[in-house]
Amino acid sequence: MDAATADQLRPKALGSAILYWLSLIGLRDLPGAIVGHSMSGLAIATLAPAQLGARMARVAITPAFMEVVPWARFLMRMGWSLLLVAGRSKLARAIVGRLLRLQAFTAPGVSREDRLMMARNVVAAPMRMLAMLANAILTAKLQPTSLRGIELVFGDKDPMQPKKAQARLVAEFGGDRDRVHQMGSGGHFPHMPFRDHPEWTARNQDELVRIIGSVLLSSTEGGVASTLAI
Repeated sequence: MDAATADQLRPKALGSAILYWLSLIGLRDLPGAIVGHSMSGLAIATLAPAQLGARMARVAITPAFMEVVPWARFLMRMGWSLLLVAGRSKLARAIVGRLLRLQAFTAPGVSREDRLMMARNVVAAPMRMLAMLANAILTAKLQPTSLRGIELVFGDKDPMQPKKAQARLVAEFGGDRDRVHQMGSGGHFPHMPFRDHPEWTARNQDELVRIIGSVLLSSTEGGVASTLAI
């Protein structure tokens, strides 16, 4: 298999790949909901309504929208630089792995075992590909109506999307305040199990299921067609 190209790793291409995959398995024309976390949330936000059709809804969980968060852009830029170096040095690759294990600031409450698992998965991937992916996230640009019709889920105290950034995103990119959902805990990973507070896990996952169920119901019902012949 050929290595992925920079264009194939752009959020818009990743979002389109989801739709192609649904077509391959015969689900593209059925009512449904696409749910994406972080980078995947950004990817589904780049899809145009014409691509989705009238009965495909979207739920973005703590999406990685970098345009309005300077701190997150700085961290991503640092990560991109490290990944470029790690692609050429075993020592740098080991340093990247160590840093990833310290990502508790973006995953408050998530167990050490889960953080190690995430770090292992990242380090196992080709560093050059990850660097291209990081650059694609950094350079992604939202359109003025990109967030129209999307359910936006944010975790409490998520450093990637602080409250001011959330408000700006909704105002500048066509979001609907009635479609913004706040998780009471979880930082950037509100859907993952919390070691110290399992009740947070249950509460967040229950709310996410309710949000997804609600948009699935809307997608299934669809618009009401006129029966009047003209």
